[in-house]
Amino acid sequence: CALPVDDANDADELVEIVLGSDADANVLDGLCELLKSIQESAGVVKVEKAILAERERAFGAESKEAGVALFNLGCAYMGLGDYAKQRDVQERALTIQERAYGSDHAQVAITLNNLGLAYAELGDHAKERDMLERALA
Repeated sequence: CALPVDDANDADELVEIVLGSDADANVLDGLCELLKSIQESAGVVKVEKAILAERERAFGAESKEAGVALFNLGCAYMGLGDYAKQRDVQERALTIQERAYGSDHAQVAITLNNLGLAYAELGDHAKERDMLERALA
């Protein structure tokens, strides 16, 4: 994918340029990967939010595609250290994943593990244990 990196002075400006264009999903995914590689967590969150909005528009708020986007947004919040937002977003993702894949799917276990980590960071060790036990079940 072609990112307009020469048109931007910094990562924030690049995010604004790309989000202000009619970039397709491949460009947005490429931008996320670039931002992750240079540890621009706030930019990753902005782009993941845009991807979620696009997936919800295209497929519906409760679709598998929206569930994937929610999971990725939750990971972006984790990278930013915003564990409350990570928890909230990945709880939504978990609901969609369990309905779409069933409770014994590997992606559900990964989301449960991430939720356990979020609850640990938030100091709720009972919920942490619950999530991790469910992930291992």
